[in-house]
This record gives sequence, C-alpha cells and structure tokens, in this order.
Amino acid sequence: MGPPAVVVGAAALLGLGTLLLRAERAQQRRFAYGGVSEFIEAYIGKGAAIGHLLTPQTYLLYGTHLDRRAVPIAPTRDHAAWLDALRASGVTVLAVGPLRRDAHDEAFVAWLTGPGGSATLLFLRDDGRPPALYRVQ
Repeated sequence: MGPPAVVVGAAALLGLGTLLLRAERAQQRRFAYGGVSEFIEAYIGKGAAIGHLLTPQTYLLYGTHLDRRAVPIAPTRDHAAWLDALRASGVTVLAVGPLRRDAHDEAFVAWLTGPGGSATLLFLRDDGRPPALYRVQ
C-alpha cells in the first residue's frame, strides 16, 4: 500500500468521523432545544425575519446555516404601533418566551395570542417549554 492509498484511507475515515459527529450533535440539539431548529429549517424560509420577545436563546432563530434574521422586539402598551413596527421590520414569525413573572409581559402575550389576537401558534415543544413560535398576521 503506497502513500496515495494511505491518504485516501485517512480522508475516508475523517469524512466518516465528521458525519458521525454531526449526526450526534444534531441529536443532542434536538434533545436540548426540542425541535425548534428543525422546525425553523423546515418551515421558515431562508432570509426570513424572526422577531423575538423575551427569548434569551436567539441563536436558535438564525437557522442551522445562519440564513435567517433574528429581530429583537420589545413589548409595548400601544399594540397597534407594535404591530406596525413588526410589519415594517418584515417580521412574520415571532418567538416568545420564557415569560417572566411580570403582569405586563403576561398581559401582552395574552393579547397577542388570545381570541381576536394577531398571532397564531406555529410551534410549541412537546414539553411546553419555550420558545413558542407564532405566525404574526
């Protein structure tokens, strides 16, 4: 066996090793984040603006190839102006949570998602942990 065969063999082993490691990392990410990344990859278009409200894990929103925009959105008391600001920034999907034990935050999310609200639930983890993803109308 000459040097070229050794190089080819080493490259094949390296390629197989990285495939196995990537599969393991994907499984760990699914377990840790409950499928948020997979949902975004499958259902939210590349280049989409995803707003986030009360969400510390914004890195999940960029997608696995970092091809989406995460836009910070602060809750306000003027709901109409808030919706206008969302639309102006191109946000159609909103990640929410975890909620703080704050009456203003809870009231805001209740307005957003309640009857007659401006958002419909797209994704919630099986265990109910945040963030939840909503389609903003």
